[in-house]
Amino acid sequence: MWHLCNNISVDIYLELSESKKILIGEVDHDSIEKTQMSLMTGKSEINGFMKLVGSSEIFPMPTNYQSMCNILGITGKDAALAVPKESLRAHLKTCVEGIQNALCDTENSDYLVTYLTIKRFLQGLSRSSIDLPKLKGMIEETEYETVKSTLSSFLPAPGSLCNRVEYSTVNTSTGRLTVTGGPQILTAPARVRSCLKSRYPGGKVIQIDLVSAEPKFALHVKGDDIPVDVYEFVANTILKSQVERSHAKLITLCALYGQSPKNLEKKLPECVNARSVIRQARNYFDYDRLKRRLALELSSNNLRNAVGRPLKIQDNNEHLLISYYLQSSVAEGSLLMFAQFSENFSDYCSPLFVIHDALIIDCQKEFAESLLKNETIELSLGDWKFDASVKVLEDN
Repeated sequence: MWHLCNNISVDIYLELSESKKILIGEVDHDSIEKTQMSLMTGKSEINGFMKLVGSSEIFPMPTNYQSMCNILGITGKDAALAVPKESLRAHLKTCVEGIQNALCDTENSDYLVTYLTIKRFLQGLSRSSIDLPKLKGMIEETEYETVKSTLSSFLPAPGSLCNRVEYSTVNTSTGRLTVTGGPQILTAPARVRSCLKSRYPGGKVIQIDLVSAEPKFALHVKGDDIPVDVYEFVANTILKSQVERSHAKLITLCALYGQSPKNLEKKLPECVNARSVIRQARNYFDYDRLKRRLALELSSNNLRNAVGRPLKIQDNNEHLLISYYLQSSVAEGSLLMFAQFSENFSDYCSPLFVIHDALIIDCQKEFAESLLKNETIELSLGDWKFDASVKVLEDN
């Protein structure tokens, strides 16, 4: 047990294998079993967090001994035992001090919980069953090699299930997901989702999509009531029925993301002034106050999204403040909501893929039917509520 600043104490373990851990607090060479751990220092667990908070990466094995072990082909417990105890103790003390320094900012230590919650949810996604004849036919009919390659990443591993998708949240500045291994779900044509099959008797594969997530995040930040249909509300109430809902959606996106009024006016009725409606929409979302708050946080080097992730923006890119903030908040807020949903209903469904603000799940028959009774369900992030649409991707 290491006692860190801000009254934080964590157990830190060095992973030796899937089931064995070694305590590094006292660098005890006797491996111990630990069914629950609060933090691991392996690259897969902590280094993404260290990168996000601007700290150096943590490597539990001293570099020179790691090179030796690589040459000799020594891994796991044998590698730890190959390092002189005092050398390992000194190195791991430095590692833990690095973690301690990273956590000395209270908001960093708070965000660590969010970071690990997201990471472990993504690592726990299930492998999907695939309609192999349909997928192979889709690959054969595809003309472009890059698309063929993407579709081929869904081909089942032995046992009829496709590989588990591997995601990263640290390869983008906002936390928007990228795929680092397995099925390339984020770049694959949407039609590949029709090849996903349920593993449950009579089950269904269902996609849950957050509805108007970024405008609703902005309204939650403002502290305003959330209309069921944000774009319809903007069209009819804020803009006094000057435009249709489809136009209101474009205006809202321009207002929040700073797109050019000149480009917008080409898509609006001639009688509508683009600059005027953008300003009205920004007033509704309290754009100026949010931007002032974010600019102040940027100047004090403490700009974070709504769930605590540090955001890095150059001083000359302040026009990106709100777009980065909302995109990042939705990216990680969605994952937290999906993680909670999956935990709550783990006896009835298995999460398969995340496609930014959408979750694909494999559902038991009765649970799928209960979800599909209504067109939407409600997800929550603390006290904030978000509507999500529900649709079937595949019927067994």
